[in-house]
Amino acid sequence: MFTITVLSILTLVYMGFAFAAYLVYKKSKGDKKILEDGPFYPMAMISLGCMIVVIFWTLIGSIYSIDEGEGVLLTEFGKIYSTETEPGLHTKRPWASKIEWPIRLRSLSQTIESRTIDDMILTFDIQLMWAVDPENLENVYSKVAKDYTTLETGFLVPIARDSFRDIIGNKAFTDINRKRDLISIEITEYASAALKQKYIVLDSIQIRKIMVPDSVNAAIEEKQKKEQELQAMKYEVDKQKEAALARIEEAKGLAKAQRIINSTLTPAYLQHEGIQMLKKLSDSPNTTFIMVPTASKSSGVPIILNGQGPLK
Repeated sequence: MFTITVLSILTLVYMGFAFAAYLVYKKSKGDKKILEDGPFYPMAMISLGCMIVVIFWTLIGSIYSIDEGEGVLLTEFGKIYSTETEPGLHTKRPWASKIEWPIRLRSLSQTIESRTIDDMILTFDIQLMWAVDPENLENVYSKVAKDYTTLETGFLVPIARDSFRDIIGNKAFTDINRKRDLISIEITEYASAALKQKYIVLDSIQIRKIMVPDSVNAAIEEKQKKEQELQAMKYEVDKQKEAALARIEEAKGLAKAQRIINSTLTPAYLQHEGIQMLKKLSDSPNTTFIMVPTASKSSGVPIILNGQGPLK
């Protein structure tokens, strides 16, 4: 861009001198008609055309636009002189170069292997949400990376991986599996401190999936199976206990009822009930005979009954 600008300026100066020489020539001839055919006339017309082109190029080169979520660095002869992050139309120096940088929040997926404190190697599928600090776009370009890809692969990913392994290395597998969200927050805070020095804003690091070795999977499945069997046995034991308690309560109720009945029964009452039952039986046509012992105060002669009435 700088070379093109210099050549354009030199061309414009040369054409200006040619046009001036043409005017001097016409004046020396005493001709008041300036725009006539002459040895310098074509050069003058070319000079005028080049001036129009340069003016048009200057206007076009001075206007640029910024989309939402983008930033622009303006450099002049290799030096940054302005940074813009507001969307819309902007103006710049015609010879200035424009470098575009995305500043919107971006997503990056990574797969990381890490060893836990209990010496278990786990594979994690994680997602990083990050962006460039728009307030420090100039520092990012001049001090960290010249392009977005270098910033991501050369700084973001290594720092995030190291931070992730530092935290996971102090955690047990059971804690990681049960407190995944809390550990994700802890890793995010830890990595953010390091990335801030590189003018990178880390929004979050999310653990989406934890992959364990096959041997661990088999052990987990076996443990779950045994836990299910233990729960089934406990259920049966509890069920038997409930049934036993129900039987005990039933027996207690029967015993209580029996005690109440026994306390109200007398020999006279029993004899009365027996006589009433025998009368009902004697009225039945199928009754042949019934022998009933008499009371202790009676004559002791048994009474024999049939369907027709008492027999003597």
